[in-house]
Amino acid sequence: MRLTKEQINEYKQVILSGVDDENYGKQVETEKEKIQFVMDCFQAEAYKWQKQKNIQVVFREWLMGLPSALSIPFMNYDIIQLAEKINGIKYTDKQADKIIENYFGFMTNIFFKLVKQYKIEF
Repeated sequence: MRLTKEQINEYKQVILSGVDDENYGKQVETEKEKIQFVMDCFQAEAYKWQKQKNIQVVFREWLMGLPSALSIPFMNYDIIQLAEKINGIKYTDKQADKIIENYFGFMTNIFFKLVKQYKIEF
């Protein structure tokens, strides 16, 4: 299924609203600051140890570990509810399984769209 720009923007908002700086002693306010903050946390916590791997592969693995800097839906039910809400579709069990299987890779792609959009260095 091909997503519209509006749907992609809704997924971007899920990521932006999930940025949590509370445990880090920082206060980020703008969207660019939020993405930079998450990227800085990711690099400090995961990527600097695995630079030989593809950055998006490492980010997906980090995201699957439920980092405190970025909170997105992670339970299967919540993932499907999010997809159905944004995409306006009721999924079959087989389709839902595929969405769950690809979810963290998909959200990684959305995050890196934000990285590109805000020209975040890494």
